[in-house]
Amino acid sequence: MSRRAGIKFTLLIFIFVSVACITIFSYDIDWSGFRPASCLPDHCFCEAIRPGTVRQPANTWSNLSFVLVGSIIIGMIINDGGRKALLKKNLLNQKVAMSFTYSIAVILIGVTSLYYHASLTFLGQWFDVMSMYLLAIFMLVYNLARKSNLKSSSFLLLYIGLNAIAGLIQYYYPEARRYLFAFLLVLAMVSEIFARKAFRGVQKLQWLLAAIASIALAFVIWILDIRKIICLEHSFLQGHAAWHILCALTSFFLYLYYRNEERHI
Repeated sequence: MSRRAGIKFTLLIFIFVSVACITIFSYDIDWSGFRPASCLPDHCFCEAIRPGTVRQPANTWSNLSFVLVGSIIIGMIINDGGRKALLKKNLLNQKVAMSFTYSIAVILIGVTSLYYHASLTFLGQWFDVMSMYLLAIFMLVYNLARKSNLKSSSFLLLYIGLNAIAGLIQYYYPEARRYLFAFLLVLAMVSEIFARKAFRGVQKLQWLLAAIASIALAFVIWILDIRKIICLEHSFLQGHAAWHILCALTSFFLYLYYRNEERHI
């Protein structure tokens, strides 16, 4: 398949999802009848809470960076489908269901976080945190697949099952959401160490290092923003918006790391 086809799909998906989000949130929606997010009234990051449908504009629309990255990944998957050499050496290309799972998870992060910052509702909060679990659990299960060569069906069942458990924990114990996310990240990093030891092939570590650097900078900005150490609450330049963009970059670098592995089989 031509490179042009991948670019076309990237643009179509990004434009479709973006226009859909902009259209939905252009309507006048009263969020007062919904259960409020636990960060209210005064701990929802630096950005000032506005009246109307979109309560934190910068923190809301910066999430389209995830939609863009997920769309680009889908375009890459489509291009890779016509490159038989890659199919023989890379797990993400051998098992396309895993690639699409990753790209859809990245897009869902953007859509759900967009909904959360627009509404600041508990339901939005639940979806927002669940989207973070989607990526952390993908890393964990994919590392298991790299180590033990899981079938696509087993991968998807385990992935869905673990996310369902995480969703229930978050619903019944919402105060544990960040601790659970941190625990899942630690598990993902430990599983990466074991997967690398078991992996037979060549890995391009510059993409992994780029992902680590990006997420480290993102966490620093996140802390400065939520503690309001650096805070211009009415500006469109928001630390939490930068967090979204850097996390989207992290997800892209991580995908490139996985995609560029060369498995010797």
